[in-house]
Amino acid sequence: SLYGGGLTPIKVSSNIVRTMEITAKNLNCLRGFIGIDFMISKGKPYITDVNPRLTTSYVGLRNIVNINIPSIALNKNLRTSINYDGVAVIKKLKAERKVKVKNLSIFTERYDVFVNPMIALSGIDKMDDLAVITAKGKTKKEAAKKIEEVENELKSYFYD
Repeated sequence: SLYGGGLTPIKVSSNIVRTMEITAKNLNCLRGFIGIDFMISKGKPYITDVNPRLTTSYVGLRNIVNINIPSIALNKNLRTSINYDGVAVIKKLKAERKVKVKNLSIFTERYDVFVNPMIALSGIDKMDDLAVITAKGKTKKEAAKKIEEVENELKSYFYD
């Protein structure tokens, strides 16, 4: 499957949390922040990818938690109590047609949305990744609405 976005936080069973903790502890070769991607099928987690770096989820998490995530990762303090302030929705946007490089500074002024452009200096082709958009909201619906607004702004910016 291809990554198209996500939602954080998600509610998972203690069994799934335990599986992720065991996986993280067993990856002794990795230090610092790692991203463990997984899918849940019939109540069981299946690990699909381990990333030895900050991942897209971090961008969403950092805006809705009351803790210093890198500090917890570096100290391996997996049992830290976390309070969430809303939700973050993440969406990967594909190019509808070939686009040229443009200055995306107009999207850096927003505090509630983060746009990570995926633009090569030569431009990108149709159906290549254009950007990853992350938005914070009090609810999933509010965050998704912000994603839609920015997606429309990006499309207008690139295609008009």
